[in-house]
Amino acid sequence: MHFDSLTLIIILSFIIPFVSIHFMGGVIPSVALEIIVGLAIGQSGLHLVVTSDPIMEFLSYFGLIYLMFLGGLESEFDFKGLKSKDFVRSPTFIAVLIFILTLLFSYLFSVFLIKTFHSAKDPLYLTLIFSTTSVAIVFPTLKARLDIKKVYKQTLTTSAIIADFATLIMITVFAIMKERENGIKEIAVMFGIFLFAFLLKILISLASKNRWVGKAVNMLKHKSHIQIGIRGSFAILFVFLFLAEKLGVEIILGSFIAGILISKIVKTEAEIMQLKLDAMGYGFFIPFFFIYQGAKAEIPIFTKEGILFVISVILGSFLIKILASFPLKLRFSFREMLAGGFLLSGRLSLIIAASIIGLKLGIIDQQINSAIILLAAFSCVTSPTLFSLIEKQKFTPKLSRILVVGGGRVGSNIAKRLTEKRKSVVLIEKNREKCEKLKHRCIAKIYCCDALSLNVWRKINPTYKDTALLVTNSDEINLKVASLLQDEFGVYKIFARDNDPENRELFKKNNVTPIVYTEQLIKTIENAIENPTTFELLNGTEKIITEKTINNLANKSIRQSGIDSVLEIILIKRKGEWLYPSYDFVLKKGDVIVFIIDKDKRQAIEKIEF
Repeated sequence: MHFDSLTLIIILSFIIPFVSIHFMGGVIPSVALEIIVGLAIGQSGLHLVVTSDPIMEFLSYFGLIYLMFLGGLESEFDFKGLKSKDFVRSPTFIAVLIFILTLLFSYLFSVFLIKTFHSAKDPLYLTLIFSTTSVAIVFPTLKARLDIKKVYKQTLTTSAIIADFATLIMITVFAIMKERENGIKEIAVMFGIFLFAFLLKILISLASKNRWVGKAVNMLKHKSHIQIGIRGSFAILFVFLFLAEKLGVEIILGSFIAGILISKIVKTEAEIMQLKLDAMGYGFFIPFFFIYQGAKAEIPIFTKEGILFVISVILGSFLIKILASFPLKLRFSFREMLAGGFLLSGRLSLIIAASIIGLKLGIIDQQINSAIILLAAFSCVTSPTLFSLIEKQKFTPKLSRILVVGGGRVGSNIAKRLTEKRKSVVLIEKNREKCEKLKHRCIAKIYCCDALSLNVWRKINPTYKDTALLVTNSDEINLKVASLLQDEFGVYKIFARDNDPENRELFKKNNVTPIVYTEQLIKTIENAIENPTTFELLNGTEKIITEKTINNLANKSIRQSGIDSVLEIILIKRKGEWLYPSYDFVLKKGDVIVFIIDKDKRQAIEKIEF
């Protein structure tokens, strides 16, 4: 084992991030710099690294395996958009169209390369190489841009995931057909691995519900010297590596499936688990892989034909993705389409993996393998940079606004209080009678319209700096408004009234924070009724919580009874069950209504025949 080469690579992997961040301001990502440094110290440069040592080869190959494993861990597949009425404009449908066009243009470019430079034997495999995209570039670039609307982010991320996953499957199938005589059987075995992963997920989920297993895991997971989650992750990874090797399937597919499986199993602690696994990968194996692959590459830059070939590969790779991104015009502007095309041109781990497999199978030569490694280094620098230059950060006013949807007692009081605290408040209320009352009270800037209208929101023009408070008495409306604000305007700070505790997980799943927990409110009310207390609520006005039993108002809706103009009903207790009423809620004899009133209106309430 050559410890001099190994030590040099490890020291450089430590130094490179400092150079990238502190001296280059992050313009050149660490990954790209690792490949460039590898080129400088390896076969295309100073020849300081030995590239024939079996242990070095193993560490590099495991770095590739681990990179694909983390790629599976970060992948999220969401096909909900295909079920919608407007599925032609859904992120998944657009992403599939982009991938189909990418395959078409990649094939045409591959035929051109083979005829012009005679660099490969099979245009189909070269097509798969150029069809790849890097989720590792697309996802962090979009995540850092809070000003970009959610649906645009979702479309580009889905495009990258589909490109990576589909090409990985196709590359594996191609390799099987090339290496095995009985290819159909091997392909069936490959899909059997997916079935095994699905069954293993079910088995682990059932086991986790077992009382004894749950108790054992809880005892171990908090012991830092054991790290049972990491051990379990590596156990699953190596089970799939073992299966892939024994069944003749590409190892990188096994590692990718293992990553997807773990992401589905550890949903509740996914972030913590990923941080730990990222630390191991990006701390050693992955930078080693990139530096070593750079060192192994022999860049054909010493001949006129070699230079022309590298330039052709780089320009052609960008052109493929830009032309294939035209389906983005179904939903987005030309500028967004062009920016998306450049971002999807970023290629990294999978294109290098595909190139290595192609070289091993004898489909491509060393010239194109080296050019692809250079393409990976170049594109992971330029694609996010060009994306940012085209899709520039939007200017937003320094003063963020609070968007209150729902002008009932809760919404109007919140708007009033925030306005008095000199906050910029926008209030949206559908009911015209309420709007007139709110205008007389001079509460905020009022839009009397349907909060589900996209045209109305375009007039308001929300930005990612704004905060939305959705306080209508319908969880369904609150969720629809939240989705509209997230998808079309990039608003991510969204809080919603929690009318039904059963919908709480649905709110969280859609990145909406519930602000009224009904169960907590019930406990507060019960305590207030059992031990009458004066509460300081909202704008410092003295209010009290009290209750009345329904008799004379039975069989009337709250709206028909007219009591909602005097008091604010919080909850209704019927036969021991707490209910959250709407204005059309029909009262029944024996119902106990719990409400808030101003302290000075107590005598007026006593005159009402409930």
